[in-house]
Amino acid sequence: MEFLAAGTVDAVTTDNIILAGFAAQDNYAGKVQVVGNAFSEEHYGVGLPQGDSDRCLAVNRAITEIIDEGTWSRLLQDNVGTAFDPDAALNPPTVDDSLCQ
Repeated sequence: MEFLAAGTVDAVTTDNIILAGFAAQDNYAGKVQVVGNAFSEEHYGVGLPQGDSDRCLAVNRAITEIIDEGTWSRLLQDNVGTAFDPDAALNPPTVDDSLCQ
């Protein structure tokens, strides 16, 4: 990102939320922006020991609580502000307890 802001490179690519986080930082304000369409849809996950369904369900409950109480949206706004407009169909994520089996 430093090379982009300095004009050493013309573009940088990575996940849009990561780019938006950079664009929201004060030291890059007005120097970089997220443009264009996403190249692909990427799924993120939490790595847990195989077969530990109780821990998986606990993590899912914690994520659901963070979403339901508004913390997810607040953290997104605090970290990327207007630098990123998330796809409402994907954000916040859908928690799937069936993956804990």
